[in-house]
Amino acid sequence: MDSDKIAFEVLTKIGIKVSQLPARNDRKEADFIGMIEDEMYIIEAKLKTDDFDLVKEKEQMLSSGEPHVAEGSLGRDEAISTIIRSGAHQLRSSAKIHDHDYKILFVLSEGINSITKSDNLVDTLYGRTRVMNMDNNRMKPCYFFYHAELYRRKDDIDAVIEGYIDHNGVPLLKLCLNPYSKCYDALRSSLLSNVFGKAVIDPYLEESQGACYLPDVDKPRSKPADSYLTPLMNPMLLHLREKYKTGYLIAIDFDSPEITVRETTQPES
Repeated sequence: MDSDKIAFEVLTKIGIKVSQLPARNDRKEADFIGMIEDEMYIIEAKLKTDDFDLVKEKEQMLSSGEPHVAEGSLGRDEAISTIIRSGAHQLRSSAKIHDHDYKILFVLSEGINSITKSDNLVDTLYGRTRVMNMDNNRMKPCYFFYHAELYRRKDDIDAVIEGYIDHNGVPLLKLCLNPYSKCYDALRSSLLSNVFGKAVIDPYLEESQGACYLPDVDKPRSKPADSYLTPLMNPMLLHLREKYKTGYLIAIDFDSPEITVRETTQPES
């Protein structure tokens, strides 16, 4: 099933009335117009899937009784950055000619290690990492630690509906608000946000609850960790330490592999 059909089914199931935009030869278009009551969205749908050879390799290993290990790590993903950039261009194109309240990118991850794919998407959208306070070993997410696609695409993407399909075939979704969009304040109290309830990523709300770190907008984003003589001297970490009055901080993007084992049925004796 292609991304449009999956997106249509998933969006309809959560209460968005969806209609397909006709394809055009002269320009790239977004996929859908969506509505909840009188609130209107332009929606571009993307599906993050697996390479055929990787799927084949997994099946061969499981069929032979071996466990399959899919390597993965949290953090920014350049392939996902390309997907976001493509979606932003299509939303921008359609926004010029279609009435709308908000421009929404929909990205669903499926297949091997889909949870990590979903986390990578959020990391790439927000420039997110995990920061540990070494005084108390408490870890929090830090948004906009690195360069963030939502900042770069603030004129084209108001929010992202993202998630993954679990092992039971159920889509688990979140709404990622873009705090740099001019529609941010309106989206926070929108019908769309109400649909997602607590499944909304809102960095400013999280910061107000003490649940995340959020660097000041005028601070240069962090470079990769190996750019510094010691990770503890990263200027972004020093800024966060001063802003939040913490002990030494360290940024961590964990490995996130997925191990799959196929159960076998023993023949009756």
